[in-house]
Parts: sequence; C-alpha cells; structure tokens
Amino acid sequence: MALYTLYDKAAAVEAGSTENIPSIKGNPTGLLQVKNAGTATVVLEGRLIDDDTKADWEEIYTVTDASELRSVSLTPYMRVNITAQTSTPQVSVYVHA
Repeated sequence: MALYTLYDKAAAVEAGSTENIPSIKGNPTGLLQVKNAGTATVVLEGRLIDDDTKADWEEIYTVTDASELRSVSLTPYMRVNITAQTSTPQVSVYVHA
C-alpha cells in the first residue's frame, strides 16, 4: 500500500498530472481524501492505459465538499480534474492504494 498525491496546489480549471497506481490486484479499491479550501469541483478520473488515442478518462467520483474521505475504485492510471472553481482555492487530493 502506498500514498499517492494526485493534486496539491491552488486550484485552476485543469487536469492534474497522471499518476500510475501499480500492481492493482484483487478488489481494486483504495481511499480517497480531499481537502478543498474553496468551492472547487474535484473530479477523480481513471483509465486502464496511458494513451489518449486509445482510452478516454472516465469519471470515478466527484467531490464538491470542503473535505471528504471515502473508498473509491482504482484504475492503473488516475488523475484529478478541476472542472470549476472560484478564486484559486488550495486543493489537496490523495489516494491510498
């Protein structure tokens, strides 16, 4: 099990960098924790391969609250997409897989 930082900065309407979540076996679930200091809409996305021409990013879970901790499905490639925000709030998103 490892902790992955998917996003940790002042939010902008953007997709964060892709994180490779290696060795998903058995029941591929992990813990998602979000701290949202403003009104950002944080969308956890995933896909099976890291190739834009062969696979689209799929929504796994959306967070609009200030703070959340929950179990989520994992995929080999994950990212956070900020789809709305006001005033560039600090957003931190972690996955424990």
